[in-house]
Order: sequence, then C-alpha cells, then structure tokens
Amino acid sequence: MTWRARELWTEARADLGPRTLAIGWIACVALAAAGLATASLALSATNQEDNLRRDGSLVVDVQYQESSDLTHQKTISGRACESLNTAEGVEAAGGRLFGTAPAPVTFDGGPVLPAVYVTPHALRVWQPDAGLDDIVIGTDLEQLGAATVGSRLLWADGRTSVIEARAPTSLPPSVLRSSVLVPHLADAPLAECWIRMSPGNLSAGLDLASAVFAQSSVDVVPWLAEQTQTMNPSQQWHAIADWHPWLAVAALLAFIVFIVTWTRRAETGIYRAFGTTNTELTALVWAEVAIVLLPAALWATVIAITGTALIEQGTLSADLVRLIVQVIASTTLLTLALSPAAARLALRGTIVDQLKDR
Repeated sequence: MTWRARELWTEARADLGPRTLAIGWIACVALAAAGLATASLALSATNQEDNLRRDGSLVVDVQYQESSDLTHQKTISGRACESLNTAEGVEAAGGRLFGTAPAPVTFDGGPVLPAVYVTPHALRVWQPDAGLDDIVIGTDLEQLGAATVGSRLLWADGRTSVIEARAPTSLPPSVLRSSVLVPHLADAPLAECWIRMSPGNLSAGLDLASAVFAQSSVDVVPWLAEQTQTMNPSQQWHAIADWHPWLAVAALLAFIVFIVTWTRRAETGIYRAFGTTNTELTALVWAEVAIVLLPAALWATVIAITGTALIEQGTLSADLVRLIVQVIASTTLLTLALSPAAARLALRGTIVDQLKDR
C-alpha cells in the first residue's frame, strides 16, 4: 500500500481514535501550562524591574557637601542640573532648591504648609508624565488633611494658587512626599540634583554627573545602593529562559506519542500485513499527531493569553503576547519534529511481533 500526500491526510483523518485525540487534549493542557508558566516568569521579572525603577534604581543623586563653616555652604548649579535634560542617555534631570521656601496656607489664619521649590523637570525624574508647571501635593502631607488636589493656597505676598496634582504614593524622596511642591526656575542654587538615566546607562550617568559638577564639592552616588543579589531580575529571567523549558514539554509530548503509538502496534501490524512500510506508517502517525496538535496549540494560545490577562487583571503588552505565542509555537514545532522519531521507535520490530500484541 503506497499513499500520496492527499491520501495520507485522508487516511489519517479517518484513522483518528480516542487515543490519538487524547494526545490533542494532553497537548492543549501542556502547551497552555508552558505558556502560562513562561508568562508568569516574565511578569515576575518585569514587575521586579519596574519596582526597582520606581524606587530609583536608574537615578543618580547629586548632593552638596556640608562645610564645617555654615557660611560657606556649597550648592549645586541649577542651570547645570537642568542642562542635563538634553544629554544623551538622560531621561530627566531636576532637583530641589537650596534653602527654605515661603510656607503657604489654605485660608487666612490657617496652619502653614511646608513647601519645597523644585525645578521644572524634578518630578519627571520620579514620575515621567508629571507636568512641568503643576503645583503638586505630597501624599504624606495630603493624608494629614491639611490640603488636597484643588485646594487654594495663599502666599505671604498676596498671591494665590491651586494645587493641581498629587505626587506618586511611592515617591522615593521623603521631603517631596511631605511638602507642597512648587515649580521654580532652574537657574537657582540647588540642594540636590536627581538624574534619571535610561536603562543600562546608570554608570554613564555617574560619570556624566561627576564631569558636569567637577568644580563643585558634591557627592555623586546612585540613589539606590547596588543590588547585593548575584543577578538582577532581568538576568534571572534570562537564566530561566536559557534552560528552554519548552524542550521539556516537547519531549513529554513526544514520549506520549511514543506510548500511544506503542499501544496501537496490533493495528499498525495489520497495515504492514497489507504492504505498508514503517516509513509510511511513521508518516501516518505524524499526520495524525499534526491534525490534533495544531488545533490544540491554537486553543492553548487562547487559554494562556486569557489566563495571563485574568491573573494580571488588565490588558497584556504586545511583547508578552508575542512571548506566549513564540513559546507555544516553538513547543508545537519541536513536538512535530520529534514525533516521527518517537513513532519510528514504537513501530520497530517484525510484523509478527506487532500482530502478537493483538
């Protein structure tokens, strides 16, 4: 018996049985699990990385050094700090002014509110979408009930203004969480300058700040101390991915193909009795596996993406969806590549040996 390709697919569809369909169900579960596990690991690493960035892992901190003689305090050039916003690798640079800002009140005779002057880009170091001209209230100060977004501020010189935004809850500098933040021209002396670098450029930011403020008595340090762990979250994720967990899933599915094919030796023995070669039988088994595996992969992709979205309770990024699809597709293709070898191994032996299994 010799089959052409169309006849092979027709015979494979007609030959599908419960055991072959079981391969599809098992594959769907295994592929979906591989996609969910990979997405979970990726999200864990991404969330860790995002938390570190939120806490200031990419921020360079420049502070003045206090002199023993308070009449010779060393301050930081606000103009130099502001100029770093145009430097390569710098996402935002700004700081808080040196000295004490006038304290506003929300009504005549009311309690004064601590206020800090900051340069226009200072909040963008910690909150990229912060406005340049907004008056912002720190969350710690707001929790005291003294003022909130929309509150009117009265200044000693008769000016009035309105609090237009709220600082992030996790704003790292405590002085910013506990004050009203008022934007100020950047050409004034600063007590501190913050520089947020793009990912991978923190070391370059330290060198840049040291060069720009070389004539000032300042300390240039990372905002967060260097991580003591052996690998950062991104490196941990890549280390896990380098083990190629989809190899294990593909090997498991190929082993299942071997087991199912072995249980059908009596059936395949009859095919051989009518002149079908082992090569043709291997192709038949591969076609049957492909028929059930491809729909299983599609369903597994839907399940993995939907499950991950439910876990995250939001819309997934295109990169994460692409990762899930790549993992499931790679596993499926590898399973299809290993299936002929698994089937051929299960079909070894003579016709008599196979028919004895009836």
